Amino acid sequence: MNSDTTEYWEYLNRPYRLEKSERLDATSGRIGYFIDRRSGEYVEDNTPINSILWPDPKTDGFWREHDSFRRDRKWYIDAVEHERMQYLRGEGAIFALYEMIEATRDQARSRGKMTPEERALIYSLTNKTFDMWEEEITHRAAGESPTFPVTSIVDHP
Repeated sequence: MNSDTTEYWEYLNRPYRLEKSERLDATSGRIGYFIDRRSGEYVEDNTPINSILWPDPKTDGFWREHDSFRRDRKWYIDAVEHERMQYLRGEGAIFALYEMIEATRDQARSRGKMTPEERALIYSLTNKTFDMWEEEITHRAAGESPTFPVTSIVDHP
């Protein structure tokens, strides 16, 4: 993800990534991706692009104009990893780190507040799991077998 060609959005309460593209079929010169809640990988979905870039209350409805927000990369990584943590199950290092993140959040909830150290730990672990997923997705895209099994609690992307 090149920061010069990538935009991060929240669309209908989900993280959405827009990439500039030279592909002839790209909508407005962009391709969009959601996280597939069944695999943890990116799935291309260009349907929201026009509504995000040029919301029209006459055709999209008032609610949609106010349901897409430009976000930064930090927000995007946190939101993507939240979806993966919420919907995916598996074994291996990534899922062990998810357990550590959840245990840290549980501790903070039980005290009623999160310490700066806990916040920094969660930030660090979330970035680590995101990077690990990026490596895994690249690995799979190259035609190699997955390095860890993943199951999902949902049937739809």
